Parts: sequence; C-alpha cells; structure tokens
Amino acid sequence: MRMTVHPVNGAVMEKDIFDVTTRKGIFLLRKKTLLPDRERVFACMRPVPGSSLTGDLEEEYQAVLPGFLRCADPGAAVCFTKTGPADADGCLPEGSSTALAIAGVGGRLAEFCGRFFREEAYVRGLLADTMANVLLFTLTSELDAWVSEQAAAAGTGAARILEIPGALPVTWQKTVWEKTKAEELLGIHWRESGVLEPEKSLTRVYLLEEGSCGKLPVHDCSVCGRKECMYREKSQM
Repeated sequence: MRMTVHPVNGAVMEKDIFDVTTRKGIFLLRKKTLLPDRERVFACMRPVPGSSLTGDLEEEYQAVLPGFLRCADPGAAVCFTKTGPADADGCLPEGSSTALAIAGVGGRLAEFCGRFFREEAYVRGLLADTMANVLLFTLTSELDAWVSEQAAAAGTGAARILEIPGALPVTWQKTVWEKTKAEELLGIHWRESGVLEPEKSLTRVYLLEEGSCGKLPVHDCSVCGRKECMYREKSQM
C-alpha cells in the first residue's frame, strides 16, 4: 500500500485516496468505502448532563450505520482552470490558476436522515444527520489532500482555500457548480435562492500558485522547509 502525508494535519494515509475518472475535462472523484469518523460523531452527539439524549449511543449508532452506508454516495468533481474576465475578483485576478471543486454525500442520504424525523425517531435522526455532516467533513479533508497532490504534480502548489461567501462573493457558488457540471456528474442542484441540493454539499475554490509550499494554510510554517514560500508567516521567516 502506498502512503502519503495529509497536507493539512500531517496524518499518514493511503496515497490512492479516490477512484478517479475524467469526464469532459473534469475529474470525478468517488470513494464508496469512506466512513464517518465514529469518534467525531460521538463527540458531536455527547449531550449535556440531564439531557434527554443521555444514554448509550453505541446501540443507536450500530442500528443506523447499515442503512447509512447503503445510502451514502460520497463524491466530488474538480475542474482545474484559470479565472476568466467575467469571474475575476479582488482575491482572484484574471488569469489566476484555480481548482474549482464541489463535494457531496448523495441525495439518498438526505432522504435517509429525514425519514427518522418524519417517523419521530429524533435521536436516530440527529445521529444520522451528524454522521452525514462528519462524512462530508471527512470527504472535504481528503479532497484537500487530493487537490494538493495534483497541484504539486503539475509544478504548482495549493496556496489557499478561498471561502464562499467570505473571500469570494456567494455568486461564486453557482460558478463552481456550473464549471464542474455538478448536476450532471453528481446530481447536485443549484436553486435560484443560492442553495445547493442535497444540502450536504459544498463548494471549494483553491488558489494555485508557483512558489507556494503546497500545504494548505492550517500548517506550521516554522517546520516547513520552503523558506521562500510567499505565504510564510512573517514571524516565522
């Protein structure tokens, strides 16, 4: 098994993160075996003392897990491109190299979670919803690692993740959705209200630049060997 180091948290992991195919110039990433981090799920679900949710969650978790895994379909679509004049922004001048990505855990999973609430099985509903959130978080972390690896192989580095909204206006969400052909490839819909459906979906814009160390921002610059990296903290020069 080939191993690599995660560019954000330094964890050692399998190098072949996803099953990857290319369609219409877009990378389609799938990982059917991706599991929600059980410890993270339980940490999110631990109730305050005296809550009605007190008790052993393990039995509920084991009851929910088989159906959850049958319905989960984690995947992402990634497009490597340059910013055109129509999309240029303060953080992304025209010609900026970017990776545009959209990720989700599947529409059947949203239906699976909602069914528990309709049946008034609220603990299982909350548990399934938390599991879906954690699965999306795990998928996104592995997506970050994959984009960083691909950018490095192309001779650039993944310098920053530009948040939507925040660093980029919310209109960029539709831009990413369109350019990644997310409706066709992943079944993710964009509504005029600006909402992605299924709701357990998100967009990501990575700024790619030569001279970047290739690690995404949440890393310790003081232990990074790329002394010339333009994103190095000034206090760690």
